[in-house]
Amino acid sequence: MDAGALIVTVRPNWREARCGRCGRRPPQQRAGGAKVASPGRRWRHLDLAGVRLFLSYDVRWVYCPTCGRTVEQVPWSSTVESRYTDVFEEHVAYMAQRTDKTAVRTMLRVAWESVGRCVERVVSRLRPEQPLASLTAIGVDELSYRKQHHYLTLVTDHVNRRIVWGKKGRSAETLEAFFEELGPEARIPGIAKAVLTISSGQS
Repeated sequence: MDAGALIVTVRPNWREARCGRCGRRPPQQRAGGAKVASPGRRWRHLDLAGVRLFLSYDVRWVYCPTCGRTVEQVPWSSTVESRYTDVFEEHVAYMAQRTDKTAVRTMLRVAWESVGRCVERVVSRLRPEQPLASLTAIGVDELSYRKQHHYLTLVTDHVNRRIVWGKKGRSAETLEAFFEELGPEARIPGIAKAVLTISSGQS
């Protein structure tokens, strides 16, 4: 325990370190022999029984022929710069759809600007190959970030309670891009219910 938080120290079970940016395995790069770049680096994870939970790990340097010197890839975080696990960022993004940023900041105990950054990273991780054909109930919402100068349109799978699609912008064309990716076969028979929460600025 540390100042009301639970710190879990993680030890690697992988033999070879991969580049934290491209995911490639540099030649002759062993996790056990690499130098530590950031000792005791912490990532915020989902709370445990109301207590903040952090993963702590001694991140090692990786010398990648493509990306140069960077830090190694870790399985719980897809972004080198992030101090949150992917699961936590997805939770932040989902909550940001359900309520305002002030409430998310208070409930999850994160900085105001971190909410928007988490959502951005979640959207950037979404891939077109994700299964969309099985959707039966969706929610569509917009989220402002960077002091409300930028917007994201997010689509949530209401059944599995997770974000499945996102794109910068809040116009009708932005939402149409989702249905284009969904495909004509899945549009009518697949989705039986849609809940839209769009501001008056949508046209």
